[in-house]
Amino acid sequence: MSLGKLDPKELGASVLPYKGWDDPRVQLWPRLGGDGGVVELENTILSMSSDPITGASRLIGRLSVVVNANDIAALGGEPEWMLMTLLVPESWGGDSIGKIMESAHRKAKDLQIAIVGGHTEKVEGLKGPILCGSIIGSNERFLDPSSVSSGDRLVIIGTAGLEGTAILADTFRDKLENSGVSRESIEEATDLYEDLCVLSQARSVRDHALLMHDPTEGGVMGGIGELSKLIEGGIKVRKEKIPVASLTKEICSALDVDPLRLISSGALLAIVKKEELPLMEKGLGGFEVEQIGEVSPDEGSYEIGQDELWRVLEDRDG
Repeated sequence: MSLGKLDPKELGASVLPYKGWDDPRVQLWPRLGGDGGVVELENTILSMSSDPITGASRLIGRLSVVVNANDIAALGGEPEWMLMTLLVPESWGGDSIGKIMESAHRKAKDLQIAIVGGHTEKVEGLKGPILCGSIIGSNERFLDPSSVSSGDRLVIIGTAGLEGTAILADTFRDKLENSGVSRESIEEATDLYEDLCVLSQARSVRDHALLMHDPTEGGVMGGIGELSKLIEGGIKVRKEKIPVASLTKEICSALDVDPLRLISSGALLAIVKKEELPLMEKGLGGFEVEQIGEVSPDEGSYEIGQDELWRVLEDRDG
């Protein structure tokens, strides 16, 4: 069994049918391609999402806040309240645990998110920390997948493989240096951890977007596959238009990694009506946006697939 997310067939058979009580207040239920749920109460709309951090231990606290906040942002919401479950190896002491939580605290404070609860536990046989975060956000409106129709445009704000570039540089420093990548490039790549939050981008886009999605595991192409599942329709993609930063190209080339299939927190996908594109682009300010496709009933859905990060980690570990 491959590491990472369950494939769509497994997820559809083993997880998604089991949703508990059929609460009429739920507007967005778990489904293939979805990253969270939406509940409409009498006076407010709440968005909810949960994600673990398992593939990187450096700055795991900060990353947990950012990744979960990105999911809420992609649902059109403002992240407000967070719960964290931290599992650590039995040998860990308070100092190591405290560093993770301090990192989470600082980023949560920066994003004005309150950490309101959670659980911390030492686990026998665990090799490294696992941090599972959940965030609840507030929305002014609900981004409904059923509002998407043929001819709507797919855009990306940001570049492919940003988070993966940082993780690869952090994990494979020696191998990258031996492959001719300079220490300066490696340090620059690890600094990309600072650029993974898409909350500002989502705020700029959400009034014009029909749907948004942050491409995490599986990269940009995996994210497009998830969007396709979410709208239950095809998306015609122009791969050559997907932006990849030169630093990402350098790191990926040295490790024989496909940047379009590399974990891509820091980018934001959005589906927008064609006539809304000029207004959306105007509102983005300094953020770069690229039109990379359109919704098309003649296109099949893209495979979500395994993330390249997991593949190279499996190759390393034999």
